[in-house]
Amino acid sequence: MSFLARVPKRVILFSIAIWISILFAFFSPFLSPHDPYKTDLSMRLIPPVFQKGGTWNNVLGTDHLGRDMLSRIIYGARVSLLVGFVSTFIGSVIGVILGLLSGYIGGKTDSVINKLMDIQLSFRVILLAIFVISIVGPSFRNVVIVCGIASWVTYARVVRGQVLSIREKEFIEAARGIGCSTIRILTRHVLPNVFSLIIVISTLEIGRIIVLESTLSFLGLGVQPPTPSWGNMILDGKIYMLQAWWITAIPGSVLLMVVLGFNIIGDYLSDLMDPYMKQLME
Repeated sequence: MSFLARVPKRVILFSIAIWISILFAFFSPFLSPHDPYKTDLSMRLIPPVFQKGGTWNNVLGTDHLGRDMLSRIIYGARVSLLVGFVSTFIGSVIGVILGLLSGYIGGKTDSVINKLMDIQLSFRVILLAIFVISIVGPSFRNVVIVCGIASWVTYARVVRGQVLSIREKEFIEAARGIGCSTIRILTRHVLPNVFSLIIVISTLEIGRIIVLESTLSFLGLGVQPPTPSWGNMILDGKIYMLQAWWITAIPGSVLLMVVLGFNIIGDYLSDLMDPYMKQLME
């Protein structure tokens, strides 16, 4: 049986949906049917094509300023996914480095890093992000940095736990015996053994960070208008829910689908990399 035949259909379907959203993000200038920033009050609140009054010129309708919804959703994919991927990279680099040092070196280093983790875990991530953004100001760069810093603890805790077990293995003792430096042991012997866990965590964290960015944008603390983001698009339609439901519902549905896709894929990868679950699937 081929590998694809053993992959659940839901994983394949959501993987396709995520790849489509990534293609939208990369090629948004070519795939967008209209200028997402162009306003035309004479075209405001046109419904989607499948509803009475809709037109094929604006397949998903227009918003309260006459901007094309499909174009803004395509450009919004660029913002939301870029924040998700870049912030995840920042968080993973910080968390993995601190987790490796904490688990392998131990002692005072482990105590200090554990205290830092406890301090951050004592705050709700969204409250911490709101507090920092309120001080430094809302912008794309600040949102990326804050979301990245807010996600390092998950990596650090998991990596630390794995390193505490790996550092007692025979091959680590052998590496120490032949005089390998700490950096070489961590990068050549320890890191490859925790890399699969990092991939799983990153897949799950991308979805969580996309939700965090959308929440900040909805609160007016994320990516600022007129730059399209799924979060501020939902905010734009909040007061038009009764007369123009699509302004909020369509970007909200896209956000739900993408985040759910990352979570389902992350959950599948977690099961796939678990030895017991892998044995059951073979």
